[in-house]
This record gives sequence, C-alpha cells and structure tokens, in this order.
Amino acid sequence: MKGWEVSLGFEPTAVADLRHKDTVFDEICSDYEEMLDARARSATAAGAEDLADTIAALELEMSNYLQT
Repeated sequence: MKGWEVSLGFEPTAVADLRHKDTVFDEICSDYEEMLDARARSATAAGAEDLADTIAALELEMSNYLQT
C-alpha cells in the first residue's frame, strides 16, 4: 500500500531516506503496510478493530522516529 506517508502527514522523501538508513524503522514501516493490508481484508469488525489499534501504535512509533 503506497501513499500512506502523505496521508499521515509525513514527507515521503524523509520516510524513504530513513527506511534505507535504519533497518528498525524499515521493519516498522513494513509491519504497518502489512497491517493496513490485513485490515482491508478483515472479515469481522472485531478483527478490524484489533488491527486498528496495532496500526495506531505503529503510526505513533513512526512519528516518533521521524521527529528525532
């Protein structure tokens, strides 16, 4: 899933640069993309809600990385 950087207010270039430099940040972004895909495929509201909580936590983690 592409374009999430802009929808979250992140500069795509900054995200791409940090992903290349920091393997932990890259893994967080990969996990985030996987969770977005899983939420889109979720068949139940409860499953989507659990994924939404995980997605929110990953968004916060990415934001913290980008602010440092």
